[in-house]
Amino acid sequence: MKSTFTLITVVLILICPLGLSVEPTRKVVAKKSIGHAELYWLLNRACCDGDEIGVKMLLDAGADPNGIEDYKAFRRFEPSWPINQASWDGHLEVIELLLQAGAKVDFPEGEGFTALLIATMRNHPKVVARLVLAGADTNYKGPGGTALAVARAKGFSEIVQILETANASPKPVPRK
Repeated sequence: MKSTFTLITVVLILICPLGLSVEPTRKVVAKKSIGHAELYWLLNRACCDGDEIGVKMLLDAGADPNGIEDYKAFRRFEPSWPINQASWDGHLEVIELLLQAGAKVDFPEGEGFTALLIATMRNHPKVVARLVLAGADTNYKGPGGTALAVARAKGFSEIVQILETANASPKPVPRK
């Protein structure tokens, strides 16, 4: 249902405000292409909703999997990166699509939250495991400490086990 809703929303947003023409075959032809600002906003919305079809369509249409280039054209509020949006509600399939498209795993936003910290705080062990496998910095210190420190403080034993297996430290380790 979410996929259908997002697909309809994407079509309406892309086509309705543009000059349209309908050919005899009833094929709708848009006279303007979508810009980077719209791609940024739509990709973030699709990631929030866990809409795999919408994310794939937008990535295929040229959306930046990290959101950086598209955000430069948007700049209406503090950025929130697609992988972090997908991590918030544990949308593992969307995260997989973003990683396959080249999304960075450690991409802090706001006060320093990364996808790994967000997935840890929200208790999404499968997402944590996938991000660790993708090379997330398990010793990065954000608000509240490292992912392991946060998982221990919240009592998320499954995430603690995943992070300990990955040799995470409860204290940040200086980078060399």
